[in-house]
Formats: sequence, structure tokens, C-alpha cells
Amino acid sequence: MTRKVIIETDRLFLREMDMDDYPSLYPVLSDADIMKHYPYVFDKERIRSWIERNRIRYREDGFGLWAVCLKETGEMIGDCGLTLQNIDGEMLPEIGYHIRADHQRKGYAGEAAKAVLDWAFRNTEYPAIYSYCKYTNTASIKTAESIGMHFEKEYPDPVNEFTHVSVIERGRIIAACGNEIEKNPRRSGMKQLFESDHISFVEVSELLVKDYLGMVNDYENVNRFIGGKKKAFTEEQELTWVREKLEEKAPVYSMIEKKSGRFIGNIEFMGLSETEAELGIAITGEMQNRGFGTEAVSAMVQYGFDYFGLKRVFLRTNPDNARAFHVYEKCGFVEYDRTDEHISMEIYR
Repeated sequence: MTRKVIIETDRLFLREMDMDDYPSLYPVLSDADIMKHYPYVFDKERIRSWIERNRIRYREDGFGLWAVCLKETGEMIGDCGLTLQNIDGEMLPEIGYHIRADHQRKGYAGEAAKAVLDWAFRNTEYPAIYSYCKYTNTASIKTAESIGMHFEKEYPDPVNEFTHVSVIERGRIIAACGNEIEKNPRRSGMKQLFESDHISFVEVSELLVKDYLGMVNDYENVNRFIGGKKKAFTEEQELTWVREKLEEKAPVYSMIEKKSGRFIGNIEFMGLSETEAELGIAITGEMQNRGFGTEAVSAMVQYGFDYFGLKRVFLRTNPDNARAFHVYEKCGFVEYDRTDEHISMEIYR
């Protein structure tokens, strides 16, 4: 029987479960240590009911807890997915996970949960995704934190004494995979917001002011393509700009090469609304012609669609900048207007 695969990660795939998965799920949900923070350890009947309930969720909600399987062997090692749960009186979308004891402490729970989080923001309209557990379940809380969730609240619960709630809002996603920026001593202390294969997108930072200054004053390599005027900026002006963007919580991100920690440039959404935004990007001269532009634009557009819920992203480029025009075409942008000064391009979700 073919089982529907929902998500794939580097090491795992998540698929719909069925009654044939009972032998694989039994050692997970019947394990007293795994279920010590749950109201009870599952017996045979409860496990069968658990599978059937998720089969109903697939049909009625379009999601549920899915079987977590190793890509290498196809073996089911637990479950993870999205369900609607009563959290302090509200029915809210919640990510849950259980991993068999002999496969714990290998990062599988976080890898699966991060993939489910990405799936949820791509395939549902929920403004936020939650995780909840008994306040003593530190392992589950750490897994939630590892995928970018933060503490929301604790509330009295007759079953759990106190229930701990973690949440992540659409648009506030923080990448958990890799997180090279924390390991790289050249860029320690920066707040990573999301990532692509080779780039960490970080919050604008005073630590990068000298990099910003070098870029904005590099008229020949950068500003002539984005309509900049040939004027020198000072370090104080750049510091003021950083502080203003942080205060505004503006969607302006600095790009760092994961491998080297080198500054690539900045990318931003301008005029962000509920449905659309204008994309702007600048890359330093030394980091141009290395594929970073294509990767950054594609990642930023997907980020806008997934986490800001945008329906349209548009941009303007200089008619003399054929290289940038081809990059945007490669990323799926289509020209819709042209003047002597600008080419206007757009992409829809």
C-alpha cells in the first residue's frame, strides 16, 4: 500500500500513518519514560485510537500527526505534526512530537518540528503556531525553542498542574537549522532570522556598520546600479540608519556568507503591506557574480510569501543593469513596465 508522503527533510520523511504502523508506534507511546509528562502511558487500545483519530484529522483538517520515518531505511521512529488543540480555552494549531527512545538526542524531533512549522506557514493561514506541554517537560520546551518559538505563557491546568505554551508568529520565523552565525566568531552576537543554502539573513546590526559604510560608499560597484547619488556617507549616518531600522522593526536584513562569515549585502521589503511589498537588494562589489543575488532574492521572496503572507512582490531595476534583470527573471519576476529610468518587475504567489 502506498502511503502519502507530506514532508521531506535531510534525514527524514513524514507521511500519513495507518493501522499498519501500530507495531512501530507502540514502543513510542507505551514507553513510560517518553510519556512521563503525559497524563497516562498508552495501552494498545489508546494507540489504535490515536492512529484512527489522526486518520480523521487528515480528512477533516488536512493535517494531523504524521509518521516520522528515517530516509535511509524507511523505519518509523515516532510521530510529529500539526493538530488543533484546546490551549487555555482556545482551539489553536499546535506542533506535537514523540520520538522513540533509541533515536532521541540526535536532533530528529527538532528537524521534524521545524519542517512541520515551515509546512504550516506555507499551507495554512494561521497567524501563529503553538507548542504546549507540562511545565516540567524541559526537553519538549527546548525543542520548541530550537525552531524559533518563544515563551507565551503558563496557565493552571488540572491535568498538568501548569501548562507551558510556546509560540511563533508568522513573520517572526527564526531558522533553527545550521545556525552558522552563532558558531562563526567573526559574526557572533548577531540575530539570525532565516537562512538559505549559503546565506544567513540577520537583523541589521551596529556590528556591521563598517561593512555598510564600505558598501554605500562603493559607488562604482553598487550605487550606480540602484540609482544612488555619488556622495560619501559617514559612520555616524550609518549608525543612525541602523538604530532607526531596529526601532521601526523594519524588514531590512543583512546577508552573511555562512561558510566565511563575510558580509554580502542588504536586502529589504519596502512599503510592506498585508498583500505586497517592494524588494530592494544591494550586494558589495567583492561578493557580486558569485550566485548570491539569485539565492538571496529567491529566499527573500519565499520568506515574504510564507511568513508575511504576501501575494505580490515587485521591484525596480536600472535599464543599464542587464545582469540584475536576468537574475530577477531567473527568480521568476516578469517585466510589467519600462521607462528610460526603470524597469518594473513583479512576481505573484
